[in-house]
Amino acid sequence: MIGWLSGKAVATDNDRIILGVNGVGYEVYSTNSVIGRAMMEPDSTIELFVHTHVSEGRFELYGFPTAADRDAFRTLIGLNGVGPRSAMQVLSVFDVDELSHVIALEDYRALTRVPGIGKKIAQRICLELAEKGIVTQSTQSSSKEAAQPKNPLRTDALLALKSLGFPSKSSLSVVDEILSGDEKPTSVEDLVARALKKLTEKK
Repeated sequence: MIGWLSGKAVATDNDRIILGVNGVGYEVYSTNSVIGRAMMEPDSTIELFVHTHVSEGRFELYGFPTAADRDAFRTLIGLNGVGPRSAMQVLSVFDVDELSHVIALEDYRALTRVPGIGKKIAQRICLELAEKGIVTQSTQSSSKEAAQPKNPLRTDALLALKSLGFPSKSSLSVVDEILSGDEKPTSVEDLVARALKKLTEKK
C-alpha cells in the first residue's frame, strides 16, 4: 500500500492531480486546497499522506497535506452512508480543526454546505463523529470562543476562499483583519473580494 508521496503535479483536474514521482505519474484524488496550490504553484514540490482505497476491483489513491487530514478521512469513510468521494468533499470544505468545531457545536447545518451532504447524512456525521471522539484538543480548549456568536459573513467567506484553494490559516487571518477594521464589509461578496486582494498581494 502507498502511504506517502512527494513530487510535482504534472496535471490537475477538478478533484484530482497527477503527481509525478521518479518518472511515474500517480493519479491522486485530493482536496481543493491541494489542487489549488498545484495550479498556482506548478513548480512546487507537493507532499501527500496517502490513503489507498481498494473497492470492487478499483484501486484509488486519496492524498492529504497532513496525517491528521488522512486520519479524519479514514474516520469519515467508516461512517454509514459516507463514501470516499463524500469524505473528500467534507475535507475540501473543512480542515480537521474546523470539522472538530462543527462537531463540538453539533452544527449539522454547516455540513449541509458540502456538495452531496443532505440534512440526514449531516446529522448522522455529527452524531457518529462525536461518538468516535474526532473533536480535537484545540477545539476543546477553545470552547468558550466557539460558543460565542460569530459574524455570519465570516463562515461563508472562509468557505468561499477555501473552495478557491487558499489555505485556511492565511484566509482566517485576512478575513478577521478585515472584519476588525473600521470599514466593515457589506456582504459576503464584498468580504471575499477584499480578502482575495490581500491574499494575492501577499504572494
